[in-house]
Amino acid sequence: MQAATQPGQDMTVWFDVTDLCIWHASHLTGIQRTVVNVLAELLHLRNDVRLFRYDMRLGDFEEVDGSVLPAAIRQRVFGVAPSVEPLPAQAAVPSEPTHVLRPAPSASTRLSRRPLRQHLASLVRRWGDDQILYALKDCARDTHVLMSAIRARLRKSPHAISAEEQPLPPPLLPATTSPPSRPFFRSSDVCLSLSATWGFTGYPEAIARHKAATGFTCINLIYDLIPTLFPQWISLGFPKIITLWARQQIANSDLLLTISEFQKQEIETFIKKSDLPLPPVRAIRLGDNAKLLTDKEPPLPRMAPRRPFVLCVSTVDVRKNQLCLYHVWRRLAQSLGPACPELLLVGMSHELVSNLLHQIRYDPTVNQLISHVRDVVDAELAWYYRNCLFTVYPSIYEGWGLPVGESLAQGRYCIASNAASLPEVGGPLVDYFDPLDYMDCYRKILRAIEEPGHVQQREALIRRTYQPTAWRDTAAQISAHVDAAQAGRVSAGRSAA
Repeated sequence: MQAATQPGQDMTVWFDVTDLCIWHASHLTGIQRTVVNVLAELLHLRNDVRLFRYDMRLGDFEEVDGSVLPAAIRQRVFGVAPSVEPLPAQAAVPSEPTHVLRPAPSASTRLSRRPLRQHLASLVRRWGDDQILYALKDCARDTHVLMSAIRARLRKSPHAISAEEQPLPPPLLPATTSPPSRPFFRSSDVCLSLSATWGFTGYPEAIARHKAATGFTCINLIYDLIPTLFPQWISLGFPKIITLWARQQIANSDLLLTISEFQKQEIETFIKKSDLPLPPVRAIRLGDNAKLLTDKEPPLPRMAPRRPFVLCVSTVDVRKNQLCLYHVWRRLAQSLGPACPELLLVGMSHELVSNLLHQIRYDPTVNQLISHVRDVVDAELAWYYRNCLFTVYPSIYEGWGLPVGESLAQGRYCIASNAASLPEVGGPLVDYFDPLDYMDCYRKILRAIEEPGHVQQREALIRRTYQPTAWRDTAAQISAHVDAAQAGRVSAGRSAA
């Protein structure tokens, strides 16, 4: 562990990159996109930012530099490495629509010789390839977490771990762990964590241990409490893990950030009901991914729809409510016939949507109208936004709703759910529907298809009035909260003295 001493400097803002260090995809999802963009802008705004990560092998923190980050992250933060292979100027358009929603593998590709292989074969038959990949990635991360924890325990004791010694869930705050001999954070420092650190065993306990030793300022961002409030939408076992993590993050926080006024109310209500200490909670506004804006026509993506299309950018997830769009598109196909546009779903898929994807794959009414593409880089996403008829976002519950802001920043008309935080994102510029009222969604989408003049009028209003939020503005909000929190602690310390 490296000491955090900087002679002559009053404060260091330690930015947590623990989650980013193990990110291997070429594209960024919501949390990682937020962390990367805020970090890049904070480095421009401040000269006191340094990077750290939690090392499960040590059970402690260490300072790192940008070289430990994957190439895709370095490119976005420092602009020093290509994130993906360059896209061709004109990618070939397939002769038939290319769907990720492929038929089940043939018998010749199924594993069948051993029990484990038989189990995997059953998954292949029941799930699509993208769901299997998503699940295997989760398994790999969980295995990494477990192996690191076991290695750490074996270093402490040469004896095997008996059944009675199986690890138990950590307490809310470590009461018996002795403080480190050389604290990582000084009392004048600020620890800023925007990352998804719930998979790293011992992380909150290490923060609490260092706070007990030096009393530094801890600022955490909790995006939402979805796993706690809606465990039915999350894989089995994860709600308990993430709820414990959230309680620990709250208990460790001198200031708690979140991403909408709606979530601020949700989090404050949870804290009061849980009888936790209530730190100040502040909402920040996320950026609209203005990097997608370009004067040049983006290159043709690897999967280009061959007919007019409507765009939905979102993880395919139960709470994201693509089930609504499936039913809407069935009705549109029946009412519009050949004039029905394609629906393009852009994003990763959650393992709990296998039934929905099965229906889409095998439903002859829509299986040539609904396409799903993953691993879309920003240049391709910009093309989709620029060339779609309009966008749709049917989510039942959100912390914020980045794709709605992205759509408006591109000047594109959006039809979105009126649930949770989404009206905060779109204000009066979005046409809303009840996410549980499929006919309401159908009517608004049908109008947008049949009345292009309505879409044009709404987009003219968007271009005149919508003010995109740059990620530098988001970083400036966070930077101001950092300074205010630290100033408040210094003032309180002087008053106590």
